[in-house]
Amino acid sequence: MKKVKKSKILFYFVILFFVLLILFLAYHAFINYHSWREHRNYFKNNPQPKIESWMTINMISNRFNITRVEILKEIGINKTQVNRHMALDRLCSEYKQNCIDVVNRLNTIFKK
Repeated sequence: MKKVKKSKILFYFVILFFVLLILFLAYHAFINYHSWREHRNYFKNNPQPKIESWMTINMISNRFNITRVEILKEIGINKTQVNRHMALDRLCSEYKQNCIDVVNRLNTIFKK
């Protein structure tokens, strides 16, 4: 009798774990979708977009044809192992840089 109760309890915990995991993944998918939609709308509605501080290194290098090395050099980072999905404003605050100046320098590189 005890063995049956333990297996039922274990079964319910496993089901609960998977339900919570699915809810967690659905929440993150929802957040990522809204972020992606806002980025897509920005590029769709602006015929000549500029580099902004909320953009990630990966987005800048893909959309504006600036290499990751150049972006990191403008921020003052020698490492190449920086997460390419980090936003410029987060990197600037982490490495004590003025984000407005970094964005302006990157925009001048893009215009060349």
